[in-house]
Amino acid sequence: MMTFFRPLSLIILPCILVNCNALSLSKPLLSKAHGFQGHTNPIRSRVEQREFPSGEGRGTTLSMNTIGIIETLVPQLGVLTSTTLYFSPAVVVWAAVRASNLGELNSVPLAFMSISTISWLAYGLAVRDPFIILGNIFGSIASIAYVIGILPLLEGRRLRTIQAVLVAGAASSLCLWTSLVLSNVTVGTASSVLGIFASAIGFALCASPLSTIGKVLKTKNASSILAPLTLAQVINATLWGLYGFAIKDKFVWGPNIVGFSLGVIPLVLKLLFPSKA
Repeated sequence: MMTFFRPLSLIILPCILVNCNALSLSKPLLSKAHGFQGHTNPIRSRVEQREFPSGEGRGTTLSMNTIGIIETLVPQLGVLTSTTLYFSPAVVVWAAVRASNLGELNSVPLAFMSISTISWLAYGLAVRDPFIILGNIFGSIASIAYVIGILPLLEGRRLRTIQAVLVAGAASSLCLWTSLVLSNVTVGTASSVLGIFASAIGFALCASPLSTIGKVLKTKNASSILAPLTLAQVINATLWGLYGFAIKDKFVWGPNIVGFSLGVIPLVLKLLFPSKA
């Protein structure tokens, strides 16, 4: 098992560096009028199509500068926090694998993470948004690695729960993608359906840490809550929520408002109840 997780630790830093380099390269790309394969750049088109009330908008330097920052700097930071979010469980999972014992570690969020990141990656590819793509591609790889690593350590009800989440998530994703291709729906319709599906899985991911909330309150032991993952979730949801509002994409800001709210709850519990060995 160690031979499996050792390479994972070696790709965390390169992934962050690749993200930073890709973000720097995407800046001139987003300044062009046309993007991938001759289609209008999605980020540029969303800015140009925004409707401003009379007397406002392009003539207001401050508001346009603020919007520009939200639409470029904020999602760039969001990509980095997303990468941090998805790699934050690595140390804890690695320690559990080394000890061949998961202890109180809640494995449900790790299973939902693998489905959620792939769903958001599919949506990002559909709308051709480089920030959403970069924010989820490495998370998809990491979350799959977590699940593969912890599966041999699970047994009984915990094993059946993770198996059910993975099978249901994979089956629903594959059936959805197949139906969208075979039904010949428009790109806009397909993007909306993928956004709704990704949002639903995102809600489940954000709520999954709460699956042990009853036990935490009863035992006053918050060791099952991953503090780095929860903190990263709150920061990440804040940044992506701002970006979603800026580009007026309900599939981006909607799930992140919920994610922020649900992330605060386990974070407060983690502060109130210390983790016990």
